[in-house]
Amino acid sequence: MASQAVAQLMEAEKQAQEIVNKAKRERVALLKSARDEAKEELVAYKAERDHIFQEFCAQHTGDAEQYTAQMRDRTAKQVALIKDDTAKNGDKVMNMLLNIVCDPDLVENH
Repeated sequence: MASQAVAQLMEAEKQAQEIVNKAKRERVALLKSARDEAKEELVAYKAERDHIFQEFCAQHTGDAEQYTAQMRDRTAKQVALIKDDTAKNGDKVMNMLLNIVCDPDLVENH
């Protein structure tokens, strides 16, 4: 009888160990499945955010290029105006500066 009880205990222990091992395998499989699902969701999320970013860049790059072109035109016009003013008034300004620098009254006072 004692050997039969020991055999039953050993069989029960073996069954318990099988149940524990099965639970561990199921847990590992569940974790792997959850990890794979999370990776898929992450890839999808990254793709979505990248698409949104690309649209944003496309919308705003056009604005930046247009702004840059406007600034180039404006700068070119301002440079042209400065060159024109210099050509028109350069001699007058030079004479005025020479008169001031070469004024003998200024030289004597200092």
